[in-house]
Amino acid sequence: GKMLTREALRKIADDHNNQTEIQRVAEKAAQNREIKNKADTILGQLDARMLAEASAGRTHAVIMGLRPYVDTVDNGVHYTKGQSWGRRLDPQHLVGAAVLVYQGCVDRQLEPSIEYWFDGCDRDGFNIVVHW
Repeated sequence: GKMLTREALRKIADDHNNQTEIQRVAEKAAQNREIKNKADTILGQLDARMLAEASAGRTHAVIMGLRPYVDTVDNGVHYTKGQSWGRRLDPQHLVGAAVLVYQGCVDRQLEPSIEYWFDGCDRDGFNIVVHW
């Protein structure tokens, strides 16, 4: 087998700690009835939404639009990579209903991602997206 590097081990530990942090935030959010109801509504519509998108020939579905500083702790990190640029938001920066929706997708092994969008003018934001 391949030798484990310290970097690989650190990533495994970081992934575990981040996941634990997300679960901790999710548990806290679930104690708020209003937040839990919103998340339950979105998760309850998950199958219908994914089926509608797949039936229309699409290979992904936007599960939830995120409102900065309501569903997130910050507005992500700006990055540039070659010609492309955008913002990145890590799952551990989600709060409220968003963290419950994200965790709900993880629990169903849907491998959700947080994706940046920009309308070409002045509006931008993040969505929780599932691909298949």
